[in-house]
Amino acid sequence: MNGVSINMNLLGLVLGPVVFLAVFLMGGMIVMDVGARVVLALVAWMVVWWITNAIPLYATALLPLVVLPASNVMQIGSIAVNYADRSIFLLLGSLLLARAIEMAGLHRRFAIRMLLMLGNDSKSILGGFILVTALLSAFMSNTVVAAMMIPLALSIISVMDEGHRRRIAPALMIVIAYSASIGGVITLVGTPPNLIFASIASNMGYDVTFLSWLPIGLPVGSILLLLLWLYLLYVHRLRDVKVIESRDVVINEANRLGRISSREKAVLAVFIATIAAWMSRSVWGSYLPSVDDAVIAVSAALLLFAIRVKGSDGSKEDGASVKDVKGRTGAGARVGVGEVRLLTWDEASRIPWGVLVLIGGSLALANAFTATGLDKIVASSLAIEASPSLMILFITTVTVFITELMSNTAVATLMLPVVSGVAEHVGMEPLQLMLAATLAATLSFMLPVATPPNAMAFASGYLTVAYMIRMGFIMNILSIAVITALMYIITPYVRF
Repeated sequence: MNGVSINMNLLGLVLGPVVFLAVFLMGGMIVMDVGARVVLALVAWMVVWWITNAIPLYATALLPLVVLPASNVMQIGSIAVNYADRSIFLLLGSLLLARAIEMAGLHRRFAIRMLLMLGNDSKSILGGFILVTALLSAFMSNTVVAAMMIPLALSIISVMDEGHRRRIAPALMIVIAYSASIGGVITLVGTPPNLIFASIASNMGYDVTFLSWLPIGLPVGSILLLLLWLYLLYVHRLRDVKVIESRDVVINEANRLGRISSREKAVLAVFIATIAAWMSRSVWGSYLPSVDDAVIAVSAALLLFAIRVKGSDGSKEDGASVKDVKGRTGAGARVGVGEVRLLTWDEASRIPWGVLVLIGGSLALANAFTATGLDKIVASSLAIEASPSLMILFITTVTVFITELMSNTAVATLMLPVVSGVAEHVGMEPLQLMLAATLAATLSFMLPVATPPNAMAFASGYLTVAYMIRMGFIMNILSIAVITALMYIITPYVRF
């Protein structure tokens, strides 16, 4: 199996440049200038490398920095600026805040306390895991959330009798995987495609903020989470199943938490202040017009590095001893005995930095689409005569199923510039169609490889590929229906 993977990597490594040349030469057979041909060929090259994993996913996103200047299509400065877009700094600040929450153990405390408030019947257990997973995933990496929630679910499953385990275990694994993805659509910072949309919309003159995203993300996420809960209860006939043992597991986990530490309190305060600042920008924004959501996010990150708290009560501030904590405060940091920063650079260095590069490459490609006119060329080729609702249905369906095989960020990269052009060509509001594609790029449920949470849930051993395809196909259809309906109903009233 490893040999097959290596062969695919090598094949993709060679095939990428070959496809680039082939597409570029074929582009000369139709009315398309050199710049548009280069960008189209570059897209084909990147898709080949993304699918075959010829080089790391994030490294492929650096191709525009090399190919476009080398082809004399765009200057390096106009390309590089996309890798420092404000949406990237918004995500950077959010990732650092999420990392601080993770290192303090605050996310685990929140999850266990929430589960403790619920009952011990199957409806409450599934509902609790859906709610907690989605809420955490709205602000944190879905991979981190799934990595925390799956062991907690496995602890509950381990104390069940065989009859309960056979019925509830698959449902719990599916709930965590799917809720982690659905939670990402709720907030602007929940998943990279949302930020790619915000950046492209910004270039079109719109201001997509944390607050203005909620009227779209919250209804879509809430309805899908409710449908997921009802669907699983129906399929597994879990409506009246009692699992008394599950509450004992949660109580034991809660007792192990101990008292809330000073580090947790301080991180929570920074988190609440950040959300409050995002939500209240319409009130104070006129006094500081240059301060946007990205500035707020980076400010929060700086606070995390600056604030230090004491661990004098003997508690383990981040799961380590005071001596260990002192040793990890970062090069050159002088922190007193028993003190710890809310976030050290060693901890921060472990955030998924590659995602920032991936978004930069996505924005560079989108900018190249527009600069060379390729978006309009592709749009005129793909445009079909259809009503707005049918067009939304078509784009949503295509995007959902493409995302089963590719990263959601890569799919958003490819779809959004094209979708924008298609909308303009057929006389639709571009944001409406772009929103549908953005949401659809995050909502793929069928295959273990579709998302990291899907892969992690599958690795638990309680799911089969056939089961995931069957369950995921229905969730894909429900997602398509919800997005299509809400985009047609809600977007005319949303103001960015």
